[in-house]
Amino acid sequence: MQVTIKQHTLTENEITELISSIKTAPDLAFVDRKNWHRYPNPYCVFADDEFAGVCCTSETKHWMKIGPLVTLPRFQGKGLGKLLFNTVVSKQKTKSLCVISSCPILQHLTNSAGFTEVPNVFALPSEVQRLLLKQLGNYLSLPYLLEALRKKLILKRGKVRLFMK
Repeated sequence: MQVTIKQHTLTENEITELISSIKTAPDLAFVDRKNWHRYPNPYCVFADDEFAGVCCTSETKHWMKIGPLVTLPRFQGKGLGKLLFNTVVSKQKTKSLCVISSCPILQHLTNSAGFTEVPNVFALPSEVQRLLLKQLGNYLSLPYLLEALRKKLILKRGKVRLFMK
């Protein structure tokens, strides 16, 4: 399998695939079409020229938040998400990094990459807190809240953990 990672604007078909795959994943937050378009140039992984996943980033002057990171189900277990995450982390040389996730696999990757867990959002720098509030404002909607509740109750979503590097 030939794997390539490049920054690429998501197509409507790729966004549709991402939305569909997120519905069955307990540890991925619901991201609607409008919010996928808020990430202008995400890192995308392709397997044999087929879209396999995405890692979006949000930046401030001194910080970069990594996520959402999604590997499509048919490509999971092949190391593509790990490769994508490590590529994004290695490309960032000037900013501090932040990851917030309830996904045990991503939590393990952040630990392996040298991130430090922080106890809560109040332990994050104020610059990151403002970014998270802005994102929450963009995401907050009835469909988002219902999906978060469904994932917590039915799919047994894990504990959200915060990491910095």
